[in-house]
Amino acid sequence: MNELRVCDLFRGYGNVTIPPEISQERIFNICVSPGEVNEHSLLFLTEKVGDDITEFDCRVLKTEPAAIVASTNTQVNFCQCKKILVDNARSALSYALSNYYNINYSKMKIIGVTGTNGKTTTATLIYSILKECGYKTGFIGTGKIISGSKSLNGINYSMTTPDPTTLYPALAQISKDGCEYAVMEVSSHSIALGKIAPIKFEYGIFTNLDNDHLDFHGNKEDYFKTKLRMFDNCKLGLFNLDDCYSRKAAELVPCKISTFGIIYPGDAYATEIDLELYKSTFYYREKNLIFKVNSHLTGAFNVYNSIAALRCVIDLGIKPCIAKKALEAIHRIDGRMEIIPGTVNAIIDYAHTPSAFYNCLKTIKSSIKQGQKLSVVFGCGGERDKLKRPEFGKYAEIYADNIIITEDNCRGEDFNSIAKDIARGMSSSRYVVIQDRESAIRYAFKNSRAGDVVALIGKGHEKYKIVGKEYIPFDERKIVQNILDELEDSYENNA
Repeated sequence: MNELRVCDLFRGYGNVTIPPEISQERIFNICVSPGEVNEHSLLFLTEKVGDDITEFDCRVLKTEPAAIVASTNTQVNFCQCKKILVDNARSALSYALSNYYNINYSKMKIIGVTGTNGKTTTATLIYSILKECGYKTGFIGTGKIISGSKSLNGINYSMTTPDPTTLYPALAQISKDGCEYAVMEVSSHSIALGKIAPIKFEYGIFTNLDNDHLDFHGNKEDYFKTKLRMFDNCKLGLFNLDDCYSRKAAELVPCKISTFGIIYPGDAYATEIDLELYKSTFYYREKNLIFKVNSHLTGAFNVYNSIAALRCVIDLGIKPCIAKKALEAIHRIDGRMEIIPGTVNAIIDYAHTPSAFYNCLKTIKSSIKQGQKLSVVFGCGGERDKLKRPEFGKYAEIYADNIIITEDNCRGEDFNSIAKDIARGMSSSRYVVIQDRESAIRYAFKNSRAGDVVALIGKGHEKYKIVGKEYIPFDERKIVQNILDELEDSYENNA
């Protein structure tokens, strides 16, 4: 069991007022839930996202903690406990946990990847290249926390950047396991909510910025400024010159910068790009370096992700020839343009922003042969940004021959309301609505011919669907494989 003095827990944090009589007291437990409190606990009052609660009633506590940590604007009522006042309880919690687990940021190099699209793929490529090159590496990203080759997350874990109570124990375990690197996706929520406040990044990457999470940030400018804050704690930042926001970020951040692009050649860039459905080739170029990459990943967006990953690992000291070989050994990224070949080809992708959805469908449509038809099965998440839903409908109508609108983590929102929002982006009624996602997938395959493509968009790597607050097991890969097996049997019997 860890223990640390109260004063040591806030090392590195800004303004904090600790009552002198408890400054040297030993703390054995840090918690955010009143139900976990004991007499040796610090209870941090961190409201849930979206709540406007600025009051806490101590009468809910069954046990009095050593102290309560609260933001200066939080009213703590009926309190007999000692109080520690901080500017922001969320950031203070991150510092406290970082100190509690004694994470040494000089011992382990942390690589942070932020942006709207491409975070998971870029982070996974970097993680995979470093592993292939013999470095023990940790990964913290969408739906996965890995130390070396050991999974640290539960089956229903879905966050991009975990909450501090998960993040810092994970970083501590990754360090304890002897990992030299940790690659992590950094969401705008995690920056805004102080989750990553104490983390020192060896390397930071800004992929791009699209309309997303505007229900949380309010507007795109705030979303952008939030992303910038990650680079306050970076030694070196890498920026995509072909994205106007990433290009602007390169001019504003305090850290050293490196750049990449295709349209605007940066310190690293790609030329002679050839894209096919199952692969892509391009030449990776730097000032005094050029080599050809034969990738199993497809789409222009994956060329960007690959350039960023290569530039990062080469900057970190990996020999280019080794980095190239390691990248070419990667056959797929779970749920990211993941191709399942069969009588009818299936493609599973996590795209959940308008530009990602557009690029995914455009890539597929431009890669398939004349006469092959594209069916798209998709929805939009419930209780999330509603403004992007019609754009999904508009892009589906442009590129897909068959359009099936279905559920995608409706949460507590009515499915029919979501479907109507999507349909508002279409100029015709050339679509069907099937709420049950498995039924929608089966419909798409049933109405496809041999050689056609069915794109399943939105779920990606997830192995569940969220209905209300319940996580229900749902694995699209297994469903698709069962359908493909059935189709194979059908074709054999009719041969």
